[in-house]
Amino acid sequence: MKTIVARSELATRVERALKELAAQVQRSVPAVRCTVQHGGNDSFPWWIVARFANGADESKVVDVSIECRGTSEDWTIRADLARENGWVIRESSALSSSAPANGAERPGEPEEDGVKQLEVFLIEQADCLRQELT
Repeated sequence: MKTIVARSELATRVERALKELAAQVQRSVPAVRCTVQHGGNDSFPWWIVARFANGADESKVVDVSIECRGTSEDWTIRADLARENGWVIRESSALSSSAPANGAERPGEPEEDGVKQLEVFLIEQADCLRQELT
């Protein structure tokens, strides 16, 4: 049986992963600040952007974007790290909504395995952020 994760829980878990990522980076680069913004619109039911900036060198900025594109029933989530000029440094594999199986699952809810992969991708970016921000 597949474990399904509610979208509200997904957002909470993504934020928690971003906070853990920020803490890891700050251990090596104490001047790093992390700000998080949320939003959504017709094309993106939700998105989260975490901006990592080195307070000691304002030219060192990396945005970690997690975007849910599609509709509330049929969507794909992608995450990437990009420099302030938009140059993508790293990109995750896509996480898509699960289709209902025998009416047992709700449409538009991700599977646990996919959510875990997204969390792991985010946490694994600490070394990349350290390099970019120093």
